[in-house]
Amino acid sequence: MHTSLNIFIEHRMIWIFGGTTEGKKCVEVLEHLRLPYVYSTKTKVKIELGKRGTYRFGAMTPNDMIRAFNEMGVTKVIDAAHPFALELHRNIFNVANILDVRLIRYEREYVSIEHTSVTYFDSIAEIVSALTTIDAKNIFVMTGVQNISKYIEAKIKSKLYYRIIDCQRSKLIAEQLGVAPSCLHLFPSKIDVGEQELLMERLGIDIMITKESGSSGFFEEKLQVASKLGISMWVWKRPNLPCYDHLVTANEELLEQLI
Repeated sequence: MHTSLNIFIEHRMIWIFGGTTEGKKCVEVLEHLRLPYVYSTKTKVKIELGKRGTYRFGAMTPNDMIRAFNEMGVTKVIDAAHPFALELHRNIFNVANILDVRLIRYEREYVSIEHTSVTYFDSIAEIVSALTTIDAKNIFVMTGVQNISKYIEAKIKSKLYYRIIDCQRSKLIAEQLGVAPSCLHLFPSKIDVGEQELLMERLGIDIMITKESGSSGFFEEKLQVASKLGISMWVWKRPNLPCYDHLVTANEELLEQLI
């Protein structure tokens, strides 16, 4: 465990599972309320915390969570992790129930989109299976570096290009999987529609594959590019999440749950 938890213990300690835009919004609210909190991510990220916050990174098992929550006197947990981190959500939910800790989910906003360019899939396994049965020349994959191996193992005949976040960890994983540099495209966390459109045209992309990642995952921007260029957009539907004590989608709603 990588941490510097030299922070004062209070009965109102709050633990944030972040690493997302929603996690940063939680920090804004807690700093405004002057409440002590721990901001936790699986991998190390750059995050600016105020005087009340402490940063911790490293994967956590349920036992790790139980130990850390007890040591810190945690009474509230905010799950603001990525919607597709399903195992993490389940672990957080189970631990919160065991310790009788109040659990809040800060969920990103989603717009229900039905479009002729869009085809939804329940899992990445369904997407990979479908790719082995179609005749498409060039495919652009945006489902995360941790899922690249699934495409490689399926021996898909189409040429695959991968979008990954421009960070050392992601580049190392792709390199270890043997992805050719020409098939790897590094992007910052924000999608630029113009740059995406130019790239899709240059590569001659037939299918874009992405997650149903909501507004903060730039889903609408990706659809805009696909629609304009006549590209099919295959979407991995977001998984069902646990039944949280409270579900919020805005800072004002979170504020109400904490005061």
